Amino acid sequence: HGKWSRGTFRCCYCCFLCLDRYLRHVNQNAYTTTAINGTDFCTSAKDALKIASKNSSHFTSINCFGDFMIFLGKVLVVCFTVFGGLMAFNYNRVLQVWTIPLLLVAFFAYLVAHSFLSVFETVLDALFLCFAVDLETNDGSSEKPYFMDQDFLNFVKRINRVNTARAQRDMDSLRTEEGTELGPIVR
Repeated sequence: HGKWSRGTFRCCYCCFLCLDRYLRHVNQNAYTTTAINGTDFCTSAKDALKIASKNSSHFTSINCFGDFMIFLGKVLVVCFTVFGGLMAFNYNRVLQVWTIPLLLVAFFAYLVAHSFLSVFETVLDALFLCFAVDLETNDGSSEKPYFMDQDFLNFVKRINRVNTARAQRDMDSLRTEEGTELGPIVR
């Protein structure tokens, strides 16, 4: 019950929570790679980690965009549900205190939205892994054409160009802060 033991317990709990989340992600990618390649679980986990590390720029940009869209979906579901509840409570004036039922409606709307959209997020992660496998095994030539949608490939290339330009601009701004000469801004 001492401060040191509580601090140690909290640190261990945090480390195990991070490890659990990492292993869940690896587990999901390993199952997806098993379905794609037909290999055993450990080989698929190794392949999934190798593919994810090679295509980390693709995964990062697209995963952030996908997570943001899923978050917006959850917010929209909760907002529309709360708005519908407000309209229903406004129409029926018999109920005097409607904040608690409205908060319960918002909570259950979030749970339902989270349940459905987490399935959608899993599908998106599996599709991104399929995208990375397609990039690795095919080169876009007539002998090895890409199986992915060309609009999606163009979207990923455009996001990577924007991220590369942003990183280059950040590096240039660091150079100008070190005392080098300022150049004209070209946009």
